[in-house]
Amino acid sequence: GPGYNWYWDFGNGVIVNSPTSVNQTAVYNTYGTYTIKHVVSTSATCFSDTVVKTITIFAKPRVNFTFPVTCLAPNGEVQFTNATTVPDGQTFASYAWDFADPNANAGNPNTSSAINPTHQFLEGTYGVKLTVTSQQGCIKDTTINVPVKIKPSLSFTAL
Repeated sequence: GPGYNWYWDFGNGVIVNSPTSVNQTAVYNTYGTYTIKHVVSTSATCFSDTVVKTITIFAKPRVNFTFPVTCLAPNGEVQFTNATTVPDGQTFASYAWDFADPNANAGNPNTSSAINPTHQFLEGTYGVKLTVTSQQGCIKDTTINVPVKIKPSLSFTAL
């Protein structure tokens, strides 16, 4: 209302003292636990009680995966190994792989929700994307170019 002053301490080094803005938004650049304090005043001597709330900001996953950098068997099957971590120890809720393969089909789908999937490719380079969601709902993705080389298959008949 008129004459009010809203004081916010967001626990992240940002303090807002505003005569006009009831609602505030804060940015937390680092995961961790923060204590937020909020007070309202109507004059230099009339203050509300201080409201104190603790919030936890969870870390985003650090998404990474590996794959064999070698000539593959004639079927072009690549075994992907998920190497994702999260610095605050959360568990993972889901994995979403997109193999970016225009030759994918029902028997060799273009997506997977497995932790360490396989996919069969033709020769070429594919921008494979992995999106990981933590148990707390933090989402992060990465795309890595995967070069696929198929080992030549030789056969001949004796004369």
